[in-house]
Parts: sequence; C-alpha cells; structure tokens
Amino acid sequence: MKQLPVLLEPWRPWLSLFPPDLADPLGQILLRLHRQIGPLRSTPARADALPEGVGSIVQRGPYERLLISEWAYADAEPDEFIRRAANGELMFTGPEPAARRRSRRCVALFDAGPAQLGEARLLHLALFILLARRAEEAGAVFEWAVLQDRHELASQGGMEGIKSLLKARTLQGPDTAAMAGWAAAVDSDTDDVWIIGAHGLKAPFPVRGQVAIRRSMLSEQLDVSLTLHKATRSFSLELPLPELSIRLLRRPFEPLALQGAVRQPNGRPSIKQAPRFSTTGMSLAVPQLDGGVVVYHVPSSLRNAPGKPRVHPRAAGANVLSVSVFGKSMASITSEGDTLRFKGFPFEAFASKSATCARPLPEKFRAPPQMGRWLPTFFIRRAVRSASPSEKWEDAHVLALDVAKHLVCWSRRSTTQAGTVSNGAITFRTIANLVVGADQSDQTLVYACAGTNSTRLFVWRPNRETVELPSLQRTAMRVIFGDMSQWPLSEHLHGLLALQSDDTEWWVGNYSEGVPISILDRAKVLGVASSGLHSIYGLVVLSPNKMTIELRTRFASRILVRSAEPIAQAAVCPRTGKIAWIGTHSGTVSVQGLDEEKPFLRVLMEEAVHAQ
Repeated sequence: MKQLPVLLEPWRPWLSLFPPDLADPLGQILLRLHRQIGPLRSTPARADALPEGVGSIVQRGPYERLLISEWAYADAEPDEFIRRAANGELMFTGPEPAARRRSRRCVALFDAGPAQLGEARLLHLALFILLARRAEEAGAVFEWAVLQDRHELASQGGMEGIKSLLKARTLQGPDTAAMAGWAAAVDSDTDDVWIIGAHGLKAPFPVRGQVAIRRSMLSEQLDVSLTLHKATRSFSLELPLPELSIRLLRRPFEPLALQGAVRQPNGRPSIKQAPRFSTTGMSLAVPQLDGGVVVYHVPSSLRNAPGKPRVHPRAAGANVLSVSVFGKSMASITSEGDTLRFKGFPFEAFASKSATCARPLPEKFRAPPQMGRWLPTFFIRRAVRSASPSEKWEDAHVLALDVAKHLVCWSRRSTTQAGTVSNGAITFRTIANLVVGADQSDQTLVYACAGTNSTRLFVWRPNRETVELPSLQRTAMRVIFGDMSQWPLSEHLHGLLALQSDDTEWWVGNYSEGVPISILDRAKVLGVASSGLHSIYGLVVLSPNKMTIELRTRFASRILVRSAEPIAQAAVCPRTGKIAWIGTHSGTVSVQGLDEEKPFLRVLMEEAVHAQ
C-alpha cells in the first residue's frame, strides 16, 4: 500500500484492506470521528463481598478480626484492654479485597433498516472500524450485531465482518420491543454499548454512546448527532465523491479495474462529430483530426482487456460521407467527384476496390461534399433463390439516410458458380422520404416517416414486402430507436423509441406504454435506453454544462457519467445502451455501460499523458 499520511498511519492495518483510492476518503472520515469519540476508558475496580486474605493491620474493624495479641491483653490486663478500646488503640487485621475486573466488551448495534440505506452506510463502515480498533487498544473484545436481527452478537471482524455488515439490509425499521430484548444480551453497566441508527431512534436501556445519522437535504454531507457520556453534540461530515461512495458500499475491497486502459501513441480524436458504435456494440469508430479513423474493440465486461486498435488512414483525394462498423469491419462510403466508392463492407460485393458507382443526382441523394458528420449507414445481406441449382445468389444492400431525409439503398447481387464469384452492377433506389429516424437490428431495418398528424413506423427486409407497424398519433421531427436487439417485437408491435415533437418535448415508450419527457434546460439528447438494474427507461442526455451524462425519466434524473472535464462529443449504442464520450481537453475516449460505475474502455492520448 502507498505511503499514508502521518495521521492515518495508526489505521494502516484496517486501511490496507482497501484499494489506495478508497483508503484516503475513508481515512478522513475515521479521523473526524476519532476526534469526537476518543479512546475507550477503563471501568474502576469493584471489591467483592469476601476478602481474599490479610492485607494490612488497621485500628478499626469487627472484633472477629482482632489481633491475637490484643486478646492477650484482655486476659492478662482487662483494664488496659478497656482503655485501649476506648482510645481506639486496638489493632485489627485489614482484609485484601478481591479487585476483580469484569471482562470488557465493546458492543456495536447497527440499524440496517430503510432509514439507513445509501450514504448513511458509509458511517456504519467507518464506525465499525473505529470501534473495533478502539476496543483492541483497550484490551477489550469487539462484538456487533444488527438491531433487527436475533439477539445474537457476532465477533466476526476484519474484511469478512465489514462485508457482512454492508450486506445486512432490511426493509423493517427497528422495533421498540425487539430492541428492548437486547438488554439481556449486553451488560449496560460494564459493556461499552453503542447504537448506530437514524435520528429519533431511542435506546431502550442505558448505553455508553449513540450515533444518529441522516443525509443532508441541502448539501453533499451527512448530519451526525453523537451522544456520549450523556452529552450530545452535532456535526456534519463531507461525503466522498459519488463514484467513490458507491464503490465503498458495493465493492469496497476491489481495486479500480484498469484492464480497459489503452494508450494511443499518435494522433488525436476529432471533436467535430461523435464516435460511432458497431451494430453489435462491440466496436467503436472514432474520427481523427487528420481525417483517419481508429476502431477500438469494446470489452464485454470490466474484467476483459480491449484488443489492439485498428488504424485506418484517410484515403487521399476522397471525401468521406459515411463510416460504420459491421462486426470487425470498418466500412466507408467516399465521394470522388461524381463517383461513389464503397469499401470495407462485410461482403465481397461492397468490399472490393471495384465497388464503385455514379453518384446519384442531388434531388435523389443529398450529401454535401464537405459535410461535417457521417451519414447513418446500414448493411444487410440475404441469400435468394437462384434460377439454376448450380448457382448461388446473394444480395447485399447498403442503405443510408441523407441530410434531406431520404432513405436510399444501393444493391448488388453476387453469383457463385463452380467456386467462382461474380458481382453484378450496383443499382440505386429510394426506399422512403421524410424519414426522421432509422436503425438496424441484425438483418432488419426499422425506420420512421413523419406525417401530417402522425408518425409511421416501418420494418424493411430485402426481397420482402415492407411491413408497416401501428402509427404513432404524434408528429415527429426526430425519432431515436433503442434496445435494438428487441426490434421488432413482432410484425405488429414496436420496441423502445423516443419521438421528438418540438424543441423541448419528447415522447418515450414502446407499444404498451409511453410517457412525455420535457428537456427544458437545452440538454443534448444522445439516445434512448432502458436500465435493467433500475427497471426504468428514458432519454440519455448530455447536460448543458457538458460535465455529466444523465438518464432522464418523466420525474427524475440519474447521473450515469460524471466527467472531470467538459465532454466534447458523446454517443449511445442503440443495441446495448453503452455510452461513449470524448474529453474536450485531454481527448480521452471512454466507453461505459449504462448500469456500470466505471468505463469498460479508456483511451488515453500519449501527448495528454506527458503534459500532466
């Protein structure tokens, strides 16, 4: 473990259990509490009724303890004995009391009910450590229990004790009668008994100390009331950063995973447009300042290391209209004068350098020569029945949504005969107009068209009739699809989507339910997603100050990402809900799961690392 501050060195045996980045904020809480509580004081010795033996000779006492020499005076000189007795000169044996010390215990009783969930548990963790160490220093035994449990004390300490404490949660608050039952399990006269719980919790029997905790409603603090030696004092404790607090409560002994850290030695991401996820969410294409593209593999979990990035330099003399990732392939559409070139699609028909065609007329396909963002592009392939059993036909389709809301398609048929593959001519057609949103689910495309008083939803598969889903009785200027692995639920039901009706109003839902959501603070909507952890769905937005990414529902907002620098660009994977963002100053590229607390992937720019 790294060097601790001098004041925290006494706590090293406990703090060394935690990762270094969690030990410091926990140590600061311990220091503050230690000043308030102080050491464990000893109980004075108590004399038993029976003496253990002769301890001294005294001038007062019962006559059964009179010295034998005094009885000799009584026999030989009765008058002298009476005189000595009258003047208090008789001598007695003084008893040696049995100065036995009772076995000392420090007992901590924690409230694990609903009033102590969340940040209050941080103080439970700190008090567990503080009271255990305090008892150890005084030579006492430390035992603990949960108020709502059976009246049995646990002596489990260390890492396992902390884990058991943090896992002890219940929906029941402390019951007065049940609490009173603890009086038989502890000795309030000699035991150092502590009750840790919510404000208003009253101890049913005398205790040495009581700590009342509640979350401050006005600041990132805990309001604490400490009663010790019948005196009460109140103070506030600053909370650690939210991400540190979450780790302390959920995974206090796991170090911050660095498996997803990658360094990019050359180049720097462009902040003019957002990165783009692959159709599976397992790859991420990031545009570079020099016009090239770097594709990163996104690990499936925090325990997996990312693969080696693939660098795609810019094609000389070509204007890039679209970049997409299908599987492990980075596909692009480039414009070279009046010619369009298709490259890198996962099928020979649109993968070779010969996959070129004439650029459609501007009224059919509109993409400015120097446009600042990539067009949404999709790729679908399907085998079809051939005219001859000896031939195998397969059609490939590249679809794009241009800036004039035209959904267009380039198709090409490949014929395999006797092991030889030949490709036909590339054909072009328009699928739909006034398209306000489109996305791909495996080999199926879904798209939405704006109507006068409604929004029409369609499912498109090649070589089959287009299926229209029930329309939404709302006019849309933009539609975003989410949970694409679930699309379409059936031929007549649509999955999760978000429909924007004006600058601030959205409708979010699926075939069975939906809610309106207002974005009144000019936050940028990145996508729509559902949280399996919290069983909610909503809009994923970049906050106006560009420091956080949030999941907004109708009545609440939950922070998903808290950045240390302004976020320049961000994107949401429509299939998995993963979030990617680029830091404005450092150029760091990060990818994090919707229900995760830390990134799967962090790409650090070598120049930013050296500048620190």
